[in-house]
Amino acid sequence: MVKISYYIDSLNRYAAFFASIFILLLAFLIFFDAFMRYLFQEGSIALQELEWHLFDFIFLLGLGYALKHNKHVRVDIFYEKFSSKTKEYINLLDNLFLIIPFSLLIIYYGYDFTLQSFLQNESSSDPGGLCCRYIVKSAIILGGFLLFLQAISEIIKSFQKVKNLKFILSVGFLYILILALLNLDFYYIFEASILMFLLSFILLMVGFRVAFVFGFVGLLFVFIDYDLSMDLFKMLPMRIYGIMQNFTLMAVPLFILMGLILEKSNLAKNLLVNLGAAFGKIRGGLAISVVIVGAILAAATGIVGASVVMMSIISLPIMLKYGYNKSLASGT
Repeated sequence: MVKISYYIDSLNRYAAFFASIFILLLAFLIFFDAFMRYLFQEGSIALQELEWHLFDFIFLLGLGYALKHNKHVRVDIFYEKFSSKTKEYINLLDNLFLIIPFSLLIIYYGYDFTLQSFLQNESSSDPGGLCCRYIVKSAIILGGFLLFLQAISEIIKSFQKVKNLKFILSVGFLYILILALLNLDFYYIFEASILMFLLSFILLMVGFRVAFVFGFVGLLFVFIDYDLSMDLFKMLPMRIYGIMQNFTLMAVPLFILMGLILEKSNLAKNLLVNLGAAFGKIRGGLAISVVIVGAILAAATGIVGASVVMMSIISLPIMLKYGYNKSLASGT
């Protein structure tokens, strides 16, 4: 079982390697596109579509790799205070009951979504656009498959640490029991919306990953509510496909790349240190410098997510180096 986990981790590591190559290629294409557009008034629909196609593969190839390194967002108010064993129990349940069903949904409905595109030989609706749109849509299946495999790998690793089969069987029995009660219209005693809110709130506060909490809650209530149908999840690949074409989000990996360049070249370090030195003996000069630089970069990026990630890359290492508290440096 450990070997299976190792091979899955290796597969997602290679997928992330290709995603990193695509980021560099995306940065070059956007630079070239902007250069030609602003200086020579020359634009290309095909080039713009190729950019978001690359962005599509970047974030979908990185789904499993992000799970491997525990980078999916979670509310860690209480999670960080739990013991290592308790965290492993939460991660085990997260992967088993939330991530695996959600990834299977992506694969199943993503397949129908891609197959329909293939049978129609779908291409761009814009003149001069790219053909074979089903290729980029197939990345939805690939991303879901990599996420599914990595969830299995994480389950193997968590089970190796906790080694408590009774706990898993008990949780599985409880899960089936809850489904049985809900199918008996037990949940109609309360408003479904209230139950959805309470379940989401509890799972989030415990420390389950945010994206998969909402996916799980949605799946659960579609499954038990007679007024809804599983066909509702046909919109899931359409939603993912809509995110692919979001040019605002496409800028996020580029700002992360810019942050890495600033950090690795020591430009950010020198800027923060020199700006902090300007405050003299005033305590917290470096922290004030981080706020100032953050405000400048926020104005430059215009995207909250990009600013947060980029400032984390730039400021966190140097603040920890100069003895700042981890909670203060990370803003928690």
